[in-house]
Amino acid sequence: MGHFLRTCLAIAALLGAYAFAFGLPFGNEGAQLPDTQAAPTGRGPGRGGAGRPGGGGGGRETVAVLEIVEVTPYSQRITALGTAQSRASVALVAEVSGRITALSLPADRQVAEGAALVTLDSEREAAELRIAEAELARTTDALDRYETLAASNSGAVQASALSEARAAQQTAQARLELARIALDERVIRAPISGRASLSDLSVGQSLSSDDAVTTIDDTARLVVSFELPEKALDLLDIGTTIEARAPARPGEVYVARISAIDSRVDPVTRGVALRAEIDNAKGDLRPGTALHLSVAAEGEALPVVPETALGYTAQGIRVWEVEDGLARERSVLIRARQDGRVWVEADLQTGATVVADGATRLREGAAVTGLGATAADPTRRGEGDGPAPTTRRTPDGQDIADETVDSPNDAARSAPSPRPEGRG
Repeated sequence: MGHFLRTCLAIAALLGAYAFAFGLPFGNEGAQLPDTQAAPTGRGPGRGGAGRPGGGGGGRETVAVLEIVEVTPYSQRITALGTAQSRASVALVAEVSGRITALSLPADRQVAEGAALVTLDSEREAAELRIAEAELARTTDALDRYETLAASNSGAVQASALSEARAAQQTAQARLELARIALDERVIRAPISGRASLSDLSVGQSLSSDDAVTTIDDTARLVVSFELPEKALDLLDIGTTIEARAPARPGEVYVARISAIDSRVDPVTRGVALRAEIDNAKGDLRPGTALHLSVAAEGEALPVVPETALGYTAQGIRVWEVEDGLARERSVLIRARQDGRVWVEADLQTGATVVADGATRLREGAAVTGLGATAADPTRRGEGDGPAPTTRRTPDGQDIADETVDSPNDAARSAPSPRPEGRG
């Protein structure tokens, strides 16, 4: 007996919870609908009540917030991430071996082209230069004597001897030039003007050939390499300016100019490689700095709908257009978003009305009662020329704005009377 009572109590509790959540399935024909007259009783399936069109939703109108579609061009910013590089960069290495006798490598300081950075011991090379100079002087004197005798027509100098003297003098000249080159190689100089990087060298240290000395970067102008989608090609050309921002320097905006555009599209990323130059005369940016680049682009004129009007289904994205008081489903393709507005490709014209809020229970052909149709800009909602939002009376007798009613079912839940019957 006790088990039977517990079972009955459980069933009663379930029925009570169902009635509280969904309303009674019968006996509610006199329930009051928002902003309309009481729904008449005795309606058959598929037939609307008095003063209401038939159609989807069992003959009942759905109350929804409507907004007017505008067709306007959309502006968007195409962004990319790039890395700044120096326009010219040289990794300096030693060409000869030796011991460092003098060092002038100011880290992160500007160095001029041709400035001496590292000096190696050069006693041997200096001695070889003096020998080469002496040999050149000796062969030059010998050649002068032979040419003087040959000019006197005395016959004391044979033509072969004069030729050998000239060859000896030219060989001495070449050896002198080699000696000068060898001596000059004992001094490592800056090949370009720019900023020198950190170096671990010190005076007295032995340096071998091909050892790294330092890196010099010309930072007066920086080059940024980045990639943009191929659709941006129509917006860019050589000389086009774009904005660059460095996370390391918030608030600073740098102007970059396109200097090179790749001739092909990457078949994997569908992007195009570009390079832009930034004037960095102040030295604010360093090579390797991450930069966010953006370019403004204005697209074609497309219908604008509020973001809340979009519905997502297995078949795609849709909005509900209201024509002659009836809901019509329209498939859309999103092109751009901005501040709660969405530009879409859809069969919508200027002045069309779409459901901005309250489309949860809509079906094709359902009757729709609108609340305050305004333009699609969310910031202007309620400020347009459309009708003012409807009001409803609370149990305590106060009239309040009712802008969030999705359907008669939602309105019925907020009213003191039970929910209207959901069956035909």
